[in-house]
Parts: sequence; structure tokens; C-alpha cells
Amino acid sequence: MDEYRHWFPSKRADLLAIALDPTERGVHVAAIEVKARRSDEVDAAAGALDQLNQTLSATRWAAYPVAESVQSRLWLNRITEAAYAVARESRFRLDSTELDALEAFRLGTGTLEWAGVGLVFGPKLTPSRKTYRTNISGDIVPVVLHTIQLTEKLLRTATSVNLTELKTVQSEQPALESSRTKRRPEVLPPLGQTDAVVIDTEPDEFGTDTFSSVPEKDSEVRSVEEDVEQELTHVSDVTEASAYSPEIDMHEQSIVSTLREFVPPILGWDAATGEEVKWHPAGASQDVLRNGHVEIWGSSGMGKTQFTMSLLAQMSRGNGSHFGIADFKNDYSEDTGFPTLAGATFLDLWNEGAPYNPLALSDASPRAITTAIIELRDTVDEATKSFTRMGVRQRGKLEKALGSAYEAGQAEGRWPTLLTLDGFLDDDLSGVLGDLTRHSLFQSGEPLGAVIDKNVVFGLSTIPGNGQTTMLAAGFILSSLLLAVQNLPPVPNTIRYVAVVDEAHRVSGFRAIQTMIREGRSKGLAVILATQQPLDLPDVVAANAQTKICFGLPDATVATIAARKMQPDNPRLSEQIRTLGVGEAFVSLSGSAPRLLNMAQSWRDLGKLGLTDPAMAGP
Repeated sequence: MDEYRHWFPSKRADLLAIALDPTERGVHVAAIEVKARRSDEVDAAAGALDQLNQTLSATRWAAYPVAESVQSRLWLNRITEAAYAVARESRFRLDSTELDALEAFRLGTGTLEWAGVGLVFGPKLTPSRKTYRTNISGDIVPVVLHTIQLTEKLLRTATSVNLTELKTVQSEQPALESSRTKRRPEVLPPLGQTDAVVIDTEPDEFGTDTFSSVPEKDSEVRSVEEDVEQELTHVSDVTEASAYSPEIDMHEQSIVSTLREFVPPILGWDAATGEEVKWHPAGASQDVLRNGHVEIWGSSGMGKTQFTMSLLAQMSRGNGSHFGIADFKNDYSEDTGFPTLAGATFLDLWNEGAPYNPLALSDASPRAITTAIIELRDTVDEATKSFTRMGVRQRGKLEKALGSAYEAGQAEGRWPTLLTLDGFLDDDLSGVLGDLTRHSLFQSGEPLGAVIDKNVVFGLSTIPGNGQTTMLAAGFILSSLLLAVQNLPPVPNTIRYVAVVDEAHRVSGFRAIQTMIREGRSKGLAVILATQQPLDLPDVVAANAQTKICFGLPDATVATIAARKMQPDNPRLSEQIRTLGVGEAFVSLSGSAPRLLNMAQSWRDLGKLGLTDPAMAGP
């Protein structure tokens, strides 16, 4: 594909392989991406998956030809001409049946199976095969990633191959498609109008899934949306099962990377033209951002929270993304109507507690437990810095107490809880985190990291005291989220989970936040940090957040700082920021010049956003 890079708006795979099928009078196509790494195979796999998804999206006009479509005609001709060129240059001799199959493809009637294949080579890799599925024009297309150990024998075999002797052969692996002879009917529907897809969620012994088509006229057929919800439930069930059964390795499951086309949510409307402005942190858009991280600045009452509500509700409904909110001010409680709108659960940590256990893990291996102990020890240290300074001895005692708690839990065949940990704290440590461990802010139950499969608002505002226990609770939440996200398989070019922190200056120094900002993109994580001024957030946020939103900042000094961060060569921007009204904001995407928008507000714009739940509370 390097010779045809102008075909693609952004990333592309290395190869587009076609198999001529005279029997079916058509062409099977696979996008292929090859990576060779000495290390970082996880990042390599994530990059390969990203490139495959973008290639499949770009070539969808050929995969699903639309009658009288210029785009379909263009892509069908491109691929056909490239195939002829390769045949000539490689001296392949095509017989009449093969030529007939290729011409049927050019005319739009010979497009058969479409798929993606990623090959990750490395000298120390353990061979494995993982199946993903991506939604292209309403059909679910299989994508397979293979990790292959690169040996001298394999290299010698590969370099001795004669290109003209290569032939497509029947694989010993099970087919990725169903038992149908064709994926689509002979008369192709317009783009977006496809047969319903019923997903068999029981994986076979190789971890693949089967697909079958049911005509829409069948009275028992379900919609694509219902099937997607079924699959999401299945994936959630697998995740929850792994929380209780450490022997289940999520990396070995067949994970659904993108079950539906990414639906970009509406950020707002251009203040001058009224044009709708959408957000593209994923998907096939030409202006797709590198990540979904967002930093939001603005004084109290200027519309930050109402905008965030509208964004999360759209992401949850349109893309099936889940979210978690650290709510320090009770802005997302049941009284606002937001949990009902977004299908979320509000947890008042002090008055009700959370039915999750931050000491429970999805992996019972000694290494996983040691990792959790170190993370939690450092989290306590970070959370208490504003109130007290933990010395080397206190850190050592806390690490020992955590280790003892895990040993006690294992002896009883369960995970320890914070109450278990409380029994191993001396008076010194109890003065630091005793209010957290004694009062059941977190209870027994599934791992706290399991919230990545749900929509949860953690209400922190009612926790009494000087704020130290509140910070500890927030730290445990963020640490558990980080561990859960790090254990996820890569799913690039989609947003699977959104972590939101209002009053983000409180947790900006946590390593968990900085690590999620740096490394979360490949796992489908977006982080939204809202605060009252840009200096509240560390440089790592400014360097990585592709979306910057500035609401009104009346203070001249703060407005000047924000203007310099958004567009340093615009001398008028500072004054414009100072005079912004409620719900107005300047938005910069991927370093572009700030654009003035009337931002979407949940209390006002539900109808325009396609969200019709009960009315939200006012601004």
C-alpha cells in the first residue's frame, strides 16, 4: 500500500491481499499489517489493529459496493487495476475464470469476504491468535492478530519463497466467516441497509466466533442494535467472570474491538454560523484526533459540568462507551437527573458506600498482588501529601500491612477488604487512613476496577473531615481504574471508557492520572479533566490532551494564561475569554486555532442532541 498512500486519508495497512475465487465468481480481500519488534509487542499489536481498522473503513466502498456511487466505482477500479499491475509485474498468469472473477469484482457484483490480518513478529514472542471484530457499514468484519516468534529458520524459509509459486490454500484454522457461501445477496442494498446479523457469542476452541445472516422479513429477526447489546452483555459477563476467577485470562478472550461505527458526539454549535461541530476522537473521519483526552477550564457556573454531562450521555448512548466520574461537588447526583439520562449509578461513598472492593483483583498471581500493593502504597503517599508527609518508615509499614491483609484474605479463600487492612494498621498509620478503612466507604464485592464495564458516579462530597479521606478515596478509585485499564487488550481507534474528574486540580499530581493520560489511548481510554484554571493541570496533560476547551475566565491573569496555552500569537484572545457568556467556550482540536462555540448543555439541548430523557436540572 506504500505505492498507493494517496488512497488513504490517514493510516493504512501494509498490504491489501486479494484471493480470486472462480467458483463464487468474485474476490476475497484481506488488509494485512506486518510489525517486527524486539520488544513492545503490545504497542505493536495495538498499532496494527488501528491501521487495519482504518484501512477497512477506508475501503468500505469496495467491501460494500453501492450502485451508482462514485466512491464505490473509484475504489473498485483502484483495487482491480492494482491487482492487474501486480500480476503483470510478478508474472502471474491469470486464466479466464480468474479474469472473470476479477472483472465481476470491478463491476460490483463479485465482492466476497472482507477481513483484516495483523502479523506481529518478535524474537521472544509466544505464538498466539486473537480475534477481534469491527463494524463496517452494518456488517461485522473479522480481524485477527497473530504473534509469531521470529526464528532463523522462519527467515530462511521466507527468503527462499518464489513469488510466482505463491498460491492461496485452505487453512487448517477454522474459517472466520459463517457457513454461508456469500456474505451478501446478489442484489446489493444501498450503503447502511444490510441484513440483520445474529451473533453466536459462544467461542469455539480457537477463540473465534461464528456469524450468520437472517433475512429482515423473518418475524423473529432482531435488529443489529439488539445484537450489539447482546454482545456487549456477553463481553461484560466475561469481564465479571474474570474478576472472580483469576485463571480466566482476558487477553485470551475474543474481544470485540469496535461493534459499531463510532458516532461522533456534538460538542456544540459555531457561534458565528450555527454550524454543528462534532468531536472525532475515534472513527474513520479524516480529522480524527490522536486521543480522546480533554482538558476543560472555566470559572464556576460557566457551563463545564453541563457540557460534560451532554458529552458523556452522547458517548454512552451512541457508542456504548462506559464512564466513571470522581464527583467532588455533588454535581452529578440523582438530584440533577444525570444518572437517569446517562444510565449511570450514583454512589454516595459516605452515606451508602460503594459495593466494590479496591483490594480485590482480577488476577491472583503473586506478581499481580505485589503490583497492587506497590500501587496502593504510593497512592496513599500521593493522596496525603497536602495534609501530612509519610516517611520511609510509614511507607514500609503500610506495605507490610497490605501484604499481611492479602495473606489473611488468601488464608480464608477470599480477597481482603479495607476493613481487613484496618486490623493490621498501627496507631501511626491509623491516624493517616483509618477513616477510610474503618467506615466502609468501599465494601466487599467485585474488584473496584470492574466499574470500567459500567457507568458509575462516585460521590465524594459528603465525606467528612479536612479532605484527607476524600483524597484517599479518590486515589483508590483512580489506582484501581489504572490497574484495570492496563490489563485490557488494546482496542485502538475507539473509546471504550471515559474517566472524568471535576475539580481535577485535586488529583492532578497522582501518577495514575499521568499514566492514564500517557498510555491510555491504545486501551480505548479517554480522560476528561475539568478545573478552574489551566495552571491547575500538569504539563503532561497539556502535551497529550488533543482537545482543549476554555469557558469563561473573568480574571485577567488567568485568562491571559489560558490564551497563551491555546493561541499565543492572538493578542485579543485573552479579552475574548474574559467576556464569554455561560455555555460559550473556545475549543482547540489537535492544536488548531480556537473556535468559538455555543457548547452543548444538558439542561437546554437534550432535544437537539437526540437525548429525550426527563428534564435535567437548570444551570
